[in-house]
Amino acid sequence: MKTNYMKKTWMHLTLAVSLMGALTTVAHAEPFSIDVPFAFEAGGKNFPAGDYTVDSVASGVLVIRSAATSESAAILVAPAGYSNSSKIGLVFAKEPPQREIRTGLISNATFAIPPGAGDHQVEAEATFNDDVKIWSMHPHMHLRGKDMTYTATYPDGRSEVLLRVPKYDFGWQTDYWLAQPLSVPKGTKIRVAAHFDNSPANRANPDPKATVRWGDQTWEEMMIGFFTYTVEPRN
Repeated sequence: MKTNYMKKTWMHLTLAVSLMGALTTVAHAEPFSIDVPFAFEAGGKNFPAGDYTVDSVASGVLVIRSAATSESAAILVAPAGYSNSSKIGLVFAKEPPQREIRTGLISNATFAIPPGAGDHQVEAEATFNDDVKIWSMHPHMHLRGKDMTYTATYPDGRSEVLLRVPKYDFGWQTDYWLAQPLSVPKGTKIRVAAHFDNSPANRANPDPKATVRWGDQTWEEMMIGFFTYTVEPRN
């Protein structure tokens, strides 16, 4: 997308608004006040440009409230699927943020799921080189994905399960936002373990006879543990 911005510019909020006027997706970091410089429609209501408050984020739903009308819009946070009729609205920050929200991933792209395997495990891990706060996690697999677990092993040897999704569903991929961000010290190792069902018992399985490897298509597979985080300032 071509823009006229010649320098680094921070955004508070990104809105994808179709020509039908339905607000379809919002990407954000945490509750805050924002300035929306354009009018939009959501839930059959018209909302003016101006100041808004992000009141809550829960179960993939973000609620923003207009300072002018006190009316609220509930917005489903979901992966964006855009068409040629989509419009993009960008809400720019008035000043740089104290910390940058980053998206990381822990993945394994070298697996081979055998034909008929009903519970094939794939693992990956990574170690933080800084003190960070983890805000959310997002497991991603395709049609053979069964479950995914994030486990942290801290520098003192303690281990803790951060997220366990026991019944993964490709049709209901979810951002799991923590009630409070998790402070993770430098040297912490995050291990992501996933299981795949390539058996005939998996009714969504495109081909139980295939050896399945990494690929972009849904009849192939992926194993990615996404997470959002901020790097904490060094003392």
